[in-house]
Amino acid sequence: MLVGALEPFKDWDSGDLAEWLKGTQIHRDTGVFPDPPKLKSGGSRAGMTPKPPKKTTAEVVESLRELQGRSGDIDPSRVKAEVDALNGMTVAQLKEVQKEFLSVVVGKTKPELLNAIRKRINDHRASRDRVDGILAQ
Repeated sequence: MLVGALEPFKDWDSGDLAEWLKGTQIHRDTGVFPDPPKLKSGGSRAGMTPKPPKKTTAEVVESLRELQGRSGDIDPSRVKAEVDALNGMTVAQLKEVQKEFLSVVVGKTKPELLNAIRKRINDHRASRDRVDGILAQ
């Protein structure tokens, strides 16, 4: 059991592990998180999740098209959240996504670029709702 529990720390040297344990003791005693220790061994810190690989422009555009296709079946707040998740991209990357997804660049700042993407998806939803209403008559 102990060996399995120590598995995340396998790349740490004993000094790194001792520093981390001191920090956990401080947290347990005071409720305050100390600054994370600097790792001597260059290993990763336990509990840190690696960043997911960055998506390519084509992958982001594909996910936006899928989101647009299912936008009528999901809550608008979900659309907003999924588009807002693109906030980690640079302005240049968002412009590339817009060129592919919107066929034009709309906006100069991140909020403007993201709002234009969100608007396209919401407009698609509204259009689909109107068509469904007409066909239901």
